[in-house]
Amino acid sequence: MKDLATQIEPTKTSKNYPYHLLKITYFQARKILKFMTSTSLSLSLYASLVVIFSFLVYGHSIDPEIVLAAFLVTFSIYSLNKATDKIEDAVNSPNVEPKSRLYYVIASISAMIVCLSIGALEGLKVLLVLSMPFVIGLVYSVRVVKTLPRLKEITGVKSISVALSWAATGALLPYALGTVEFQKVIFVFAFIFIQVLVKEVIFDTLDMRGDKVSGVTTIPMVLGKLRTKFFLVIINTFAGLLVMFSILNGLIIQLVSLSIFSVLFSFLIIWLFVGNDHKRIRWEPVVEGKWIPIAGFIKAILR
Repeated sequence: MKDLATQIEPTKTSKNYPYHLLKITYFQARKILKFMTSTSLSLSLYASLVVIFSFLVYGHSIDPEIVLAAFLVTFSIYSLNKATDKIEDAVNSPNVEPKSRLYYVIASISAMIVCLSIGALEGLKVLLVLSMPFVIGLVYSVRVVKTLPRLKEITGVKSISVALSWAATGALLPYALGTVEFQKVIFVFAFIFIQVLVKEVIFDTLDMRGDKVSGVTTIPMVLGKLRTKFFLVIINTFAGLLVMFSILNGLIIQLVSLSIFSVLFSFLIIWLFVGNDHKRIRWEPVVEGKWIPIAGFIKAILR
């Protein structure tokens, strides 16, 4: 296969050279994005941004080890889920080249070992907080007892358990390092829970075919797409009221714009993706995109 330089060489003297260069850059960016999405690297990055969001709300300095631990715990859990859910993933993402279960299991265990090692070094509270999403993720993906279903197989629990795991990691990891106003912890936990629940239910609407094949009953399957959209609008409105309450009570100062943006962005993706036929692998970065501005915010305050 010709490398990129060879591909664009014939067009260097033509007026179309910038166009071809842009086109090649676009396709390479898509490949990278597809790889990050299919391997859960993008989700793990977003989980790190969620923890950074909490650090900033609490007024704490960002701890790189805790941010890394959040990345690893998320990567471990989602890798385990990919190892157990190959059937529905094949339906929902047919264009993604599947990897062996062993690949995902090794990746999951390796990330888990490093993550728990960081937790042990940071202290017992951090270790306990990191253990919570592992326990939820294990019961979510694996049938631990043959007579009991996995969490994701219980009607409506799939999205709730994921949101609970993200909220516990995001709100409690920074809290475990120092003293924080309890009201702030409640706000951050509830805000993350609602925002993650919204995006998970949106993903469930995009994954309905795969969930039907695997026998998983999700909220959109019970309510239907129209009622699901109404349900998401209601809970996201509650998130908006929560933000307004927190602003009036001085719980969030630096992140007012970001919190409002997140709520408004959730309304936008509810309108765009619930009830429409889109592929998750293509639009996952857009649905998750509400946390991306945190990176820009961090860059701004560290100047």
